[in-house]
Amino acid sequence: MPALADERRLCNGGSVRIAIDTLFEHATRPSSAVDFLVNLATYLPRVGPQHSYYLLVGRRGVQRYECLRRHNVSLVDCLFSNEHRALRILMQQSLIPLQMKRMKVDVLFAAGNVCPVFGDFCRVLKINTLHHYRTPKMIGIRKLRLSGKQWMTLSFQLLPSEWILSVSVTG
Repeated sequence: MPALADERRLCNGGSVRIAIDTLFEHATRPSSAVDFLVNLATYLPRVGPQHSYYLLVGRRGVQRYECLRRHNVSLVDCLFSNEHRALRILMQQSLIPLQMKRMKVDVLFAAGNVCPVFGDFCRVLKINTLHHYRTPKMIGIRKLRLSGKQWMTLSFQLLPSEWILSVSVTG
C-alpha cells in the first residue's frame, strides 16, 4: 500500500495516477463491458482533469481506445487481451505490476473480476458476477475451470484496498 505521506497527498487534492484494466475484454468479440470502459475513460478525465489515466490495452484491441487519448489519458501496451486468455492472465499477474511500478500508478481499477496478486498499489476490483457459485455442477474441464474461478475470486477478495458493493439478485 502507498506510504502514509502518499496517502495524505492523495487525500488533500493532489493528482492521482489511475490505471484502468481493459484486458478482460476480447478484442474481436467485445461484450457490452467495452461501452462501460469507453464511457468511464471518457467521463473520468472530464471530472478529474488533474489526474492521469492509463488504459491497459492489448495490441489487437488498441484501436477501440485510440480515440480516448488526451493529455491526461495514455494507452499502455500490455500485448494480449482476452483473445489469448492464458497470455492475458500471465500479463495481468506479471507485466502489469511491473508497469504499475515503473509508471508510479497509485490505483488500478480492475473491471473484469480479476486483478494482479502482487504489487504496491491500491486496487479497486469490480466483481461482475458470481455465477460460478450458483451454476449447477458441471463435468470435465468446465468443472475444473469453475473451481479455478471460485479459487481466484476468493483469493482476490483479500486484495482490494476498498470494497464497493452494488448487489441485486436476479433469477
